[in-house]
Amino acid sequence: MSQTLRIATYQAELQARGPALLLRDIKRETDEVMARVALIKQANPDVLILQGIDWDYDARALTVLNAHLGFDHMFTSLPNAGMATGLDMDGDGKLGQPRDA
Repeated sequence: MSQTLRIATYQAELQARGPALLLRDIKRETDEVMARVALIKQANPDVLILQGIDWDYDARALTVLNAHLGFDHMFTSLPNAGMATGLDMDGDGKLGQPRDA
C-alpha cells in the first residue's frame, strides 16, 4: 500500500532588522509570524523547506517557530548569501565586488 508524502517549500519572508529580533517576534506571536504559521498549517506538509528566514547559530528562532508548527525534525545550515564566489557573477570584469557574492 502506498502513502502520500506532502512536500512544501515556502518563502516565509521572516527577516528582521537586527540580531534576535525575529526570535522576539516569534515569541510575541506577532500577526506577521502567526499568519505564516497558519498558512503552513493549512498546507499541512509532511516536509517543509522554509526559505527567507533569518539564520542564527543555535537555531533558536527556528526552534521556537517549530513549537507552533509541530514538525518532529528540523535541519538548518549556514546560508550562502553574501559569501564570496571567486567569480565575476555580474559580468563587470571585476572580482570580489558585492554583486559577485
